Amino acid sequence: MKKKVGRPIHLPSPWGELARALGGTKKLSERLLVSGATINRWANKVHDPSGLVKKEVRKLCKIYKIKTNL
Repeated sequence: MKKKVGRPIHLPSPWGELARALGGTKKLSERLLVSGATINRWANKVHDPSGLVKKEVRKLCKIYKIKTNL
């Protein structure tokens, strides 16, 4: 069975790396209990994630060995 290939993920660090590690932006947004649009707002620095989200992102980055400055 072939692996389904979606669109490439072009988000700045750590958002793009986390999305790839989890299997896509949708999976990342589900994990953080937010919409994909919210992930894009954070990635593009339109808004900042809350403290609880930053804590979860740092935890995920540690698990997947991704460098972050959050």
